[in-house]
Amino acid sequence: MNMHEHSFGIRRPLCLTVFCFLLAATLQGCLPGDGASSFSGQVLDEQNQPVIDADVTISDAPSNKNQLLMSPWKLKTHAEGKFQITSAHAPAEGGLILEVKKEGYEPYQKQYAAGSVYANLIINLKPKDESEPKVPEQ
Repeated sequence: MNMHEHSFGIRRPLCLTVFCFLLAATLQGCLPGDGASSFSGQVLDEQNQPVIDADVTISDAPSNKNQLLMSPWKLKTHAEGKFQITSAHAPAEGGLILEVKKEGYEPYQKQYAAGSVYANLIINLKPKDESEPKVPEQ
């Protein structure tokens, strides 16, 4: 066996080990509970009927010391009022704001701890009180 064949035989397992280590380190930062947050649930009205096409947004809490998300994550509820959103972010302490808006309803907003899984959330939107006078925007 010449020198080149011998070094390649050692290099291959070493390269594979380094690759697996780097892959595991990268994926670790993308798992819920460490560097990701996951929200799923259903948006309902006061009669417990699905609210279709409601805007669901996840954004950084204003109190965060460091920005967790590059930009807010947005989606719309589907025909059953359901939504699911998972956001990978740097492992860090902080909060995320879950906001739901739909025309004709009061907006919903709540802060959740980052790095957790929130499943089967039920969000009940209340109808907007149209009796209040509207202040024109300037």
